Amino acid sequence: MIDDSTRKAISHFERWWKDEGSGLSPEKNEDREEHAKRIARIAWLNGHFLGETNEKETKEDNSEE
Repeated sequence: MIDDSTRKAISHFERWWKDEGSGLSPEKNEDREEHAKRIARIAWLNGHFLGETNEKETKEDNSEE
Protein backbone atom coordinates (compact mmCIF):
# COMPACT_ATOMS: atom_id res chain seq x y z
CA MET A 1 0.00 0.00 0.00
CA ILE A 2 1.27 3.47 -0.88
CA ASP A 3 1.12 6.15 1.81
CA ASP A 4 0.26 9.81 1.22
CA SER A 5 3.87 11.04 1.26
CA THR A 6 4.81 8.49 -1.41
CA ARG A 7 1.80 9.52 -3.51
CA LYS A 8 2.88 13.15 -3.25
CA ALA A 9 6.46 12.29 -4.25
CA ILE A 10 5.18 10.36 -7.27
CA SER A 11 2.92 13.27 -8.19
CA HIS A 12 5.85 15.70 -8.01
CA PHE A 13 7.96 13.39 -10.16
CA GLU A 14 5.17 13.12 -12.75
CA ARG A 15 4.89 16.91 -12.87
CA TRP A 16 8.68 17.25 -13.23
CA TRP A 17 8.70 14.60 -15.96
CA LYS A 18 5.87 16.30 -17.87
CA ASP A 19 7.31 19.83 -17.54
CA GLU A 20 11.00 19.08 -17.93
CA GLY A 21 12.24 15.49 -18.02
CA SER A 22 10.40 14.13 -21.03
CA GLY A 23 11.64 16.94 -23.25
CA LEU A 24 15.31 16.09 -22.71
CA SER A 25 16.50 14.37 -25.86
CA PRO A 26 19.77 12.47 -26.17
CA GLU A 27 22.67 14.69 -27.07
CA LYS A 28 24.73 14.03 -30.18
CA ASN A 29 26.98 10.99 -29.69
CA GLU A 30 25.29 10.14 -26.37
CA ASP A 31 24.40 6.45 -25.93
CA ARG A 32 21.37 5.22 -23.97
CA GLU A 33 23.25 4.71 -20.72
CA GLU A 34 24.86 8.15 -20.86
CA HIS A 35 21.47 9.71 -21.62
CA ALA A 36 19.77 7.85 -18.76
CA LYS A 37 22.57 8.88 -16.38
CA ARG A 38 22.31 12.54 -17.43
CA ILE A 39 18.52 12.59 -16.95
CA ALA A 40 18.82 10.79 -13.60
CA ARG A 41 21.42 13.36 -12.47
CA ILE A 42 19.09 16.22 -13.41
CA ALA A 43 16.19 14.56 -11.57
CA TRP A 44 18.42 13.91 -8.54
CA LEU A 45 19.52 17.54 -8.44
CA ASN A 46 15.89 18.65 -8.76
CA GLY A 47 15.14 16.57 -5.66
CA HIS A 48 16.08 19.57 -3.52
CA PHE A 49 13.32 21.59 -5.16
CA LEU A 50 10.86 18.72 -4.77
CA GLY A 51 11.80 18.41 -1.10
CA GLU A 52 11.02 22.08 -0.52
CA THR A 53 7.69 21.64 -2.31
CA ASN A 54 6.87 18.56 -0.23
CA GLU A 55 7.79 20.38 2.99
CA LYS A 56 5.59 23.36 2.08
CA GLU A 57 2.64 21.11 1.24
CA THR A 58 3.09 19.15 4.45
CA LYS A 59 2.91 22.39 6.47
CA GLU A 60 -0.18 23.47 4.51
CA ASP A 61 -1.82 20.06 5.02
CA ASN A 62 -1.14 20.17 8.77
CA SER A 63 -2.53 23.69 9.10
CA GLU A 64 -5.87 22.51 7.70
CA GLU A 65 -6.37 20.06 10.58
